[in-house]
Amino acid sequence: LKMMEEIKQINPEARFVIISSFSMFEYAQQAIRLGASDYILKTKITPEYIKLKLQKIKKEIEEHSDICFNTFCNVLKKFLTFENKIQMKDIDLLFQKVGKNEVNLHFDQYIAKSKELILAKYADLGIETEPKFQSLIVSTIIELKDWLFHQLSHIFEIHCSINVNHFSGIVLRTLSFININFANPDLKITDISNAVG
Repeated sequence: LKMMEEIKQINPEARFVIISSFSMFEYAQQAIRLGASDYILKTKITPEYIKLKLQKIKKEIEEHSDICFNTFCNVLKKFLTFENKIQMKDIDLLFQKVGKNEVNLHFDQYIAKSKELILAKYADLGIETEPKFQSLIVSTIIELKDWLFHQLSHIFEIHCSINVNHFSGIVLRTLSFININFANPDLKITDISNAVG
């Protein structure tokens, strides 16, 4: 049980099946409280039972991994809508939500999906990426977070400049006039209209 506590500190998602000769309720209760999936007495163990238990745990782990990966993809897609400028703390929160251990276990999958979504956004904006982008080598979560932040910031700047360039002159003049005169409590829509034409 002590080993379970120490492993849980390193990997909170770790799963355990306790096989013991102790039939005392307190041991089973403590094992379950620490996150054991089951507490099996050696006297009642069969190979079939162990196989079923391990298959069940494997399925739970796979389902958890799928949920984490889908969460990562959905949040990254939301980032790419640029409702707000992305801060590094947003990237940190995303990785906390998914879990460091989960990302480490399926690191290549997370990198591939990140590249895929970022490349798709560049393509949507009509921006060609450099060949070195295609052969990106990232080997740690910190590098992946930094890379994502850099790419999201860069795409945000492009996104904003494209949107500003699509505004007509009158819209830009109107925005400029409003920014300059915003504090004026007597500002009227007719003042804006007369000033910008």
